Amino acid sequence: MDKNAQRRVRQLFRRGIATDAITRRVEEEMGVSRREVREYLAQGMQADLQRGRRNFMLGIIGVGTTYTAYRIVRQFSEPGIYLLAKEKSGMDIGDDVLKIPHHELKTIISEEQMIMSWEKVKDTLRNQPYVPPVRFKDAYLEDRIVPEPDATYAERISEHIRKSVCHLQSYVQHPLISGAGPTIVHGQTLSDFERDYSSLTMILAGTIKQVSITSWEYPLVSGEEGIALCPVEAHMLYGRNLRKTSIQKNLDGTASILTTNANAIYFCTRGDPVRLLRSPLLEYLHYLVSPVTFGHVGQFLSKPGNFITKEDGNTVLNRWCAREERVVHAIGAAWFEEYGRTLRIPDAAVQALLREEDRNQTYTGTAQMTDLVRKKGPGDILDQYQQDPDSLFLEAGLKRL
Repeated sequence: MDKNAQRRVRQLFRRGIATDAITRRVEEEMGVSRREVREYLAQGMQADLQRGRRNFMLGIIGVGTTYTAYRIVRQFSEPGIYLLAKEKSGMDIGDDVLKIPHHELKTIISEEQMIMSWEKVKDTLRNQPYVPPVRFKDAYLEDRIVPEPDATYAERISEHIRKSVCHLQSYVQHPLISGAGPTIVHGQTLSDFERDYSSLTMILAGTIKQVSITSWEYPLVSGEEGIALCPVEAHMLYGRNLRKTSIQKNLDGTASILTTNANAIYFCTRGDPVRLLRSPLLEYLHYLVSPVTFGHVGQFLSKPGNFITKEDGNTVLNRWCAREERVVHAIGAAWFEEYGRTLRIPDAAVQALLREEDRNQTYTGTAQMTDLVRKKGPGDILDQYQQDPDSLFLEAGLKRL
C-alpha cells in the first residue's frame, strides 16, 4: 500500500471511523484492497501500542470514544516494588545439585531454567569462602507488584470494569454470572495487596510480575550456612487470582478440597490495552465458575478409592482446572468480540489476541470451545459444564480433556 493510501487510513482512523468503514472507503477512493487496509491497520496499531498505551486507556475508558491513534502525554515514575507471598514448590531440602529431579519442578521452573540458575550460583560463589558441595534448597514463585501511581487513571479503569461486568452479565444471561460485581480497590499500600477480603475484590496494581526463584545453600568456612537466591525468569501478568487450593485426605479414604484467599484478584493497569480491557473479566469469570469446577473435583474425590495419593489428587484437580480455563476463555473470547465492537476496537486486534492465546499450551483448544459458544450461546455452555461436562468437551472436539 503506497504512502498516500496509508496517510488516508491514518486520517480516517484518527477521526474515529469504524474499521469496516475505513476499509470500504479506502477501497472505493484509492483502489486498495480491504485485506491490505486491514493488515496495515493491525500493524499500525501494534506500533502505536508500543508508543502510547496509557494515553489510549485514558481516552477509551475515560470518555468511551474510539480506538484512536495516540501519543504519550506524560511519564510516570516507578514507585517501590511490593514483594508478596511466595509459593513454594514443596521439594525436600538437601538434594544434590547434579541429582535434582527436574521433572518435579515442572510447574515452577524448567530444567533449562535450573541450568541457568546453577550458572548464576557459580558466579555468586566465585569469591565466597565456602566448603563444597552446594546443595539445592527450594524453588518458588514471587509476585512483585508496583502500585498504580495515578489515582485518576485507576478510577477510570475501575469504571471500565464496572461497565464491562454489566455488559458481560447481559451477554451471558445465566444465574452463575449475575448479581453484584466486584468491589474495586486501588492498591497503594502493602496491606491493600496482602489482607483478606470478605467478598470478591479486584485490586488494581500498576504492574504485576511473577518471578521464578531458586534457592541454594552452602556451608561457609566459618561454619555458618550461606544461601544464594537466584531469580531465573519473570512473567508479566495481566490478572492474578489469589485463590490457593489444596487437597486434604480424610480418615475414611476420601478427600476434600480446601481453598483460601478466594476473594482477591489482582488486575494490572499497564501493558497491552486490548489485554487490559479483557483481563479483569476473565478473572471475574474464573471466580464465578470455579465453584462448579471444585464441585466436580470434590464429587470425584469424595468417593472412597478414587483418592490414592496426593499426586493422583493433583492430577484430577489439574485436569478440571484445564477444563475451566477452556470454558472461561471461550466465553470470554466470544463476549469480547461483541464488547470490542462497542469500544470500536479493530476486529484484527481482537482476533490476533485470541489466536496468540490459543497457541499457548495452557489454552490450546479454546478456539474450538469458542466456536461452540458462538453456536449454542454462553448460557447453554455453562449449563452443560454444570450438568454434563464430559459431553461438552466431546462436542467441542476436546476428547483429551
